[in-house]
Amino acid sequence: MSNFNFDDFARVALHVARRNDGAVLTPEQVDGIIAYLKTPGSGTDAASSFAEYVAEMQREHPAVLIARDYVLCSGIDDRGTTNYQTAAIYIRNVGGSAGVINDTLWGYFIEYLQNIEPLHAKFRAMAEGLRTFMRAQGSRPFNNNYEAMLRDIMWNSGSPEFAENGRIAHSGTRGE
Repeated sequence: MSNFNFDDFARVALHVARRNDGAVLTPEQVDGIIAYLKTPGSGTDAASSFAEYVAEMQREHPAVLIARDYVLCSGIDDRGTTNYQTAAIYIRNVGGSAGVINDTLWGYFIEYLQNIEPLHAKFRAMAEGLRTFMRAQGSRPFNNNYEAMLRDIMWNSGSPEFAENGRIAHSGTRGE
Protein backbone atom coordinates (compact mmCIF):
# COMPACT_ATOMS: atom_id res chain seq x y z
CA MET A 1 0.00 0.00 0.00
CA SER A 2 1.18 3.54 -0.63
CA ASN A 3 2.89 5.34 2.21
CA PHE A 4 0.36 8.07 2.87
CA ASN A 5 0.51 9.80 6.22
CA PHE A 6 -1.59 12.15 8.28
CA ASP A 7 0.02 15.23 6.70
CA ASP A 8 -1.12 14.07 3.24
CA PHE A 9 -4.72 13.56 4.38
CA ALA A 10 -4.81 16.95 6.09
CA ARG A 11 -3.28 18.75 3.08
CA VAL A 12 -6.05 17.44 0.83
CA ALA A 13 -8.71 18.74 3.23
CA LEU A 14 -6.90 22.07 3.60
CA HIS A 15 -6.65 22.81 -0.13
CA VAL A 16 -10.09 24.47 0.04
CA ALA A 17 -9.40 26.38 3.27
CA ARG A 18 -8.80 30.10 2.96
CA ARG A 19 -7.34 33.04 4.76
CA ASN A 20 -9.91 35.47 6.13
CA ASP A 21 -9.29 37.75 3.14
CA GLY A 22 -10.30 34.89 0.80
CA ALA A 23 -6.79 34.09 -0.40
CA VAL A 24 -5.38 30.57 -0.49
CA LEU A 25 -3.52 29.53 2.65
CA THR A 26 0.22 29.97 2.56
CA PRO A 27 2.35 26.82 2.85
CA GLU A 28 3.36 28.05 6.32
CA GLN A 29 -0.29 28.31 7.36
CA VAL A 30 -1.02 24.81 6.09
CA ASP A 31 2.03 23.45 7.91
CA GLY A 32 0.94 25.28 11.07
CA ILE A 33 -2.54 23.77 11.00
CA ILE A 34 -1.13 20.29 10.42
CA ALA A 35 1.33 20.77 13.27
CA TYR A 36 -1.54 21.88 15.52
CA LEU A 37 -3.57 18.75 14.61
CA LYS A 38 -0.56 16.59 15.59
CA THR A 39 -0.04 18.42 18.90
CA PRO A 40 -1.27 17.09 22.26
CA GLY A 41 -4.41 18.95 23.21
CA SER A 42 -5.91 18.89 19.70
CA GLY A 43 -7.39 15.45 20.41
CA THR A 44 -9.96 14.24 22.89
CA ASP A 45 -7.92 15.32 25.91
CA ALA A 46 -4.89 17.39 26.87
CA ALA A 47 -2.50 14.49 26.26
CA SER A 48 -3.67 13.39 22.81
CA SER A 49 -3.67 14.82 19.31
CA PHE A 50 -6.30 14.69 16.58
CA ALA A 51 -3.83 12.71 14.43
CA GLU A 52 -3.53 10.08 17.19
CA TYR A 53 -7.31 9.99 17.55
CA VAL A 54 -7.74 9.31 13.82
CA ALA A 55 -5.12 6.54 13.86
CA GLU A 56 -6.65 4.88 16.93
CA MET A 57 -10.21 5.06 15.62
CA GLN A 58 -9.13 3.74 12.23
CA ARG A 59 -7.55 0.69 13.88
CA GLU A 60 -10.84 0.05 15.71
CA HIS A 61 -13.06 0.71 12.67
CA PRO A 62 -11.38 -0.62 9.49
CA ALA A 63 -12.42 0.48 5.99
CA VAL A 64 -13.20 -3.01 4.71
CA LEU A 65 -16.31 -4.45 3.06
CA ILE A 66 -17.32 -8.05 3.68
CA ALA A 67 -18.54 -10.12 0.70
CA ARG A 68 -19.11 -7.11 -1.53
CA ASP A 69 -17.45 -5.45 -4.47
CA TYR A 70 -15.76 -2.12 -3.84
CA VAL A 71 -16.72 1.09 -5.62
CA LEU A 72 -14.30 3.99 -5.34
CA CYS A 73 -15.76 7.44 -5.87
CA SER A 74 -14.58 10.97 -5.32
CA GLY A 75 -15.33 14.33 -6.82
CA ILE A 76 -17.95 15.64 -9.19
CA ASP A 77 -18.55 15.27 -12.91
CA ASP A 78 -18.92 18.06 -15.47
CA ARG A 79 -22.73 18.00 -15.09
CA GLY A 80 -22.51 18.69 -11.35
CA THR A 81 -23.34 15.14 -10.26
CA THR A 82 -21.18 13.84 -7.44
CA ASN A 83 -19.40 10.59 -8.11
CA TYR A 84 -20.96 9.31 -4.89
CA GLN A 85 -24.43 9.82 -6.46
CA THR A 86 -23.32 7.91 -9.55
CA ALA A 87 -21.90 5.13 -7.35
CA ALA A 88 -25.19 4.93 -5.40
CA ILE A 89 -27.11 4.40 -8.64
CA TYR A 90 -24.68 1.66 -9.66
CA ILE A 91 -24.99 -0.04 -6.26
CA ARG A 92 -28.80 -0.03 -6.55
CA ASN A 93 -28.51 -1.45 -10.09
CA VAL A 94 -26.37 -4.38 -8.87
CA GLY A 95 -28.77 -5.14 -6.03
CA GLY A 96 -26.48 -3.91 -3.26
CA SER A 97 -23.70 -6.40 -4.05
CA ALA A 98 -21.22 -3.50 -4.07
CA GLY A 99 -20.45 -0.77 -1.58
CA VAL A 100 -18.54 2.43 -0.97
CA ILE A 101 -16.37 3.50 1.95
CA ASN A 102 -19.51 4.77 3.72
CA ASP A 103 -20.59 1.11 4.02
CA THR A 104 -17.54 0.12 6.10
CA LEU A 105 -17.03 0.32 9.85
CA TRP A 106 -14.90 3.41 9.18
CA GLY A 107 -17.69 5.10 7.24
CA TYR A 108 -20.29 4.21 9.88
CA PHE A 109 -18.04 5.62 12.60
CA ILE A 110 -17.54 8.94 10.80
CA GLU A 111 -21.30 9.21 10.24
CA TYR A 112 -21.94 8.45 13.93
CA LEU A 113 -19.66 11.33 14.92
CA GLN A 114 -22.33 13.68 13.64
CA ASN A 115 -25.20 12.11 15.53
CA ILE A 116 -24.24 10.10 18.59
CA GLU A 117 -23.43 11.62 21.99
CA PRO A 118 -20.91 11.50 23.67
CA LEU A 119 -18.89 10.86 20.49
CA HIS A 120 -20.20 14.07 18.99
CA ALA A 121 -19.38 16.11 22.11
CA LYS A 122 -15.72 15.01 21.96
CA PHE A 123 -15.58 15.63 18.24
CA ARG A 124 -17.23 19.04 18.63
CA ALA A 125 -14.59 19.94 21.24
CA MET A 126 -11.80 18.99 18.80
CA ALA A 127 -13.45 21.14 16.12
CA GLU A 128 -13.75 24.03 18.57
CA GLY A 129 -10.02 23.79 19.34
CA LEU A 130 -9.28 23.86 15.61
CA ARG A 131 -11.59 26.87 15.18
CA THR A 132 -9.76 28.75 17.92
CA PHE A 133 -6.38 27.92 16.35
CA MET A 134 -7.38 28.81 12.80
CA ARG A 135 -9.10 32.05 13.79
CA ALA A 136 -5.97 33.15 15.64
CA GLN A 137 -4.01 32.34 12.48
CA GLY A 138 -6.46 34.31 10.30
CA SER A 139 -7.79 31.31 8.39
CA ARG A 140 -10.94 29.25 8.02
CA PRO A 141 -12.01 25.95 6.45
CA PHE A 142 -14.38 25.67 3.51
CA ASN A 143 -17.82 27.02 4.49
CA ASN A 144 -16.43 27.81 7.97
CA ASN A 145 -17.28 24.23 8.95
CA TYR A 146 -14.55 22.97 11.28
CA GLU A 147 -16.25 19.64 12.01
CA ALA A 148 -16.61 18.96 8.28
CA MET A 149 -12.91 19.65 7.75
CA LEU A 150 -11.96 17.16 10.46
CA ARG A 151 -14.34 14.57 8.97
CA ASP A 152 -12.79 15.21 5.52
CA ILE A 153 -9.38 14.40 6.97
CA MET A 154 -10.85 11.20 8.38
CA TRP A 155 -12.48 10.21 5.06
CA ASN A 156 -9.14 10.88 3.34
CA SER A 157 -7.27 8.73 5.86
CA GLY A 158 -9.56 5.74 5.28
CA SER A 159 -9.44 5.91 1.49
CA PRO A 160 -6.05 4.18 0.93
CA GLU A 161 -7.08 1.27 3.19
CA PHE A 162 -10.44 1.02 1.39
CA ALA A 163 -8.78 1.02 -2.04
CA GLU A 164 -6.18 -1.55 -0.95
CA ASN A 165 -8.88 -3.81 0.50
CA GLY A 166 -10.78 -3.53 -2.78
CA ARG A 167 -7.69 -4.46 -4.75
CA ILE A 168 -7.06 -7.44 -2.48
CA ALA A 169 -10.70 -8.55 -2.73
CA HIS A 170 -10.49 -8.34 -6.52
CA SER A 171 -7.11 -9.96 -7.02
CA GLY A 172 -6.85 -12.08 -3.88
CA THR A 173 -3.29 -10.91 -3.21
CA ARG A 174 -1.59 -8.19 -1.24
CA GLY A 175 0.82 -6.16 -3.36
CA GLU A 176 3.71 -4.01 -2.36
